[in-house]
Amino acid sequence: MPPKKSYKSTLLLDLDETTFIALDELEFKKHGNTYESIKMLKRIHSRHTLSNYIVNSGYYFFVINPDKLKTMIESIYDAGDDIVIFTSGLWLRPVLSIISQLCNLSERASYRFNQSLFLNPQHDSEKLGIQQKNIATLLKPYRLHGLFRPVPELRDTHFVLLDNDRNHIASCGSCFYLDGVIATTDEDDMSFYEKVLEKMELAHNEGARRSPSSPCYYYPEVILKTMIQLGIQEMEEEKAKMDIYFQQS
Repeated sequence: MPPKKSYKSTLLLDLDETTFIALDELEFKKHGNTYESIKMLKRIHSRHTLSNYIVNSGYYFFVINPDKLKTMIESIYDAGDDIVIFTSGLWLRPVLSIISQLCNLSERASYRFNQSLFLNPQHDSEKLGIQQKNIATLLKPYRLHGLFRPVPELRDTHFVLLDNDRNHIASCGSCFYLDGVIATTDEDDMSFYEKVLEKMELAHNEGARRSPSSPCYYYPEVILKTMIQLGIQEMEEEKAKMDIYFQQS
């Protein structure tokens, strides 16, 4: 008999207010005296813990619940699963090294984490041909569904999205291969780390639903309509800019 295929799951990990918080210089001067003040500013519940900070490019980075984040990340890699960074912010890959240091990832986990596929608005705007500002506000499940053609690494896998934005999580139902977990960093609830691992473990079963394996695939109606509307909106904006240019010429 042929060997049984091993199915894996991939965590889509949000950054802001899910993995870390970042204060600019002014915010840090005003609120950086106590963790309580920082949590109030960033709407992090008092029960959650913050790491020490690292300063980089004018921002003060604090990881949320570093011990639990470390356990989750290392458990995912130990299970043979993967992590993809999926952010609406304009962060760049160097933040992964900061996260690795602040939650003290093992050498093996740190190496893998720092090599994670990094989906930010800059990357996805180029791949999807949609303006960065619209990528940043597009519901993440819709955005993900458009990426299977230009980003083949995302094909044929089950996904779990961990995000503090409830709108993103509520829209996961549009994609059969995607489970959502709310990062309740604004509540007295830290169970979401375990929920992620549970959903990823369940996806190892042969019957787990996975993303399209081919660059030719179906768009659910709600996603297709949203993408078409975005395209029309951007064409109208471009036309308005051209009209202004010719009027001023």
